[in-house]
Amino acid sequence: MLLVVAYLVGVEVFLRMTGGNFNNEYIKLSVLFFMILGMAYSSFTINSFLYWFFLVLLIPGILLTATADILSVDIKKVLVFNLSGPFCLAFCAIYTFNRKITFQELQKIIIAMGLPIISITTYLFLYNPSVQSVVTGTQSNFETSGGFGPNQVSTILGLGMFVFFTQLILFPNQKRCKSSTGYYF
Repeated sequence: MLLVVAYLVGVEVFLRMTGGNFNNEYIKLSVLFFMILGMAYSSFTINSFLYWFFLVLLIPGILLTATADILSVDIKKVLVFNLSGPFCLAFCAIYTFNRKITFQELQKIIIAMGLPIISITTYLFLYNPSVQSVVTGTQSNFETSGGFGPNQVSTILGLGMFVFFTQLILFPNQKRCKSSTGYYF
């Protein structure tokens, strides 16, 4: 389950960039589904009461939002948008609480999260226009981030740096491929 979830986390921004998502909450709800499915098949520890308490603390926010008299806002969309992240985080924490993971499994999980980020970087190189014609100042813009939000792209590229730096630190003795330029990756 963790391999699938790690891949989904890594591929989310790429799917948004290319229009492959059904909606913006698709990946979070998919992760939530896989975590609940994993808890049903491989159980979870009851000692994760702190995360269940976190879920209980979300109930007042649901009630306050549901009773708001704002006519211009769809309550269902607001609830899904604002609570899908915290619910996803809570169920991931409940599923992984006291779960033993070997270093080999951790390496596979990190690679599953990192491989889609290579696709994102390739996409950015292919669809990035000439920087001289687009950049007029120091602010971020949509053109240099592949036509997508600069904050999301910089966040996922930062995750990519973390993932591959973690590979380098945690697994330094792994066989590396030597490219034609002489660099190892």
